Amino acid sequence: FLISLLIDKIEKKQIKDKYYKEDYNKVILKIIGIVGIIANLGILFYYKYFDFFIENINALFGSSFPLKHILLPLGISFFTFMQIAYVVDCYREEKGFDDTFLEYVAYAAFFLSILLNYI
Repeated sequence: FLISLLIDKIEKKQIKDKYYKEDYNKVILKIIGIVGIIANLGILFYYKYFDFFIENINALFGSSFPLKHILLPLGISFFTFMQIAYVVDCYREEKGFDDTFLEYVAYAAFFLSILLNYI
C-alpha cells in the first residue's frame, strides 16, 4: 500500500527542472516498482525457503547455522503474488490511486477469503 502511495505521489509531481526530462520520473517509478516486487519476494523467500537455504549451506560448507523452523503462513505464495500484481497495477496505472487503506485491506482480504474457501 505504501508503494502505491509513493507511485501516486511521484506520478502527480512533475519535475519542471531544465536538467531533468520526463524520463526521470519513469526511471524513479520503475525503481520503486522493482523495490516493491523485491520486498514481496523477500518475504516469500524468508517464510518458504529460508530453512531450505540454510540446510544447503550447512551441508555444502559443513557449517552449523541454526534453523529457524518458521511456521509457514497459509497461502503465502498466493498472497505474495497478489501483492506483486497490485504493485504492477499501480505502476501501470491500471487501477485507481484513490484507494484508502481500508479499501486496500478489503481488496487483500477478498482474495484471501477466496483462498480460504478452497481449503
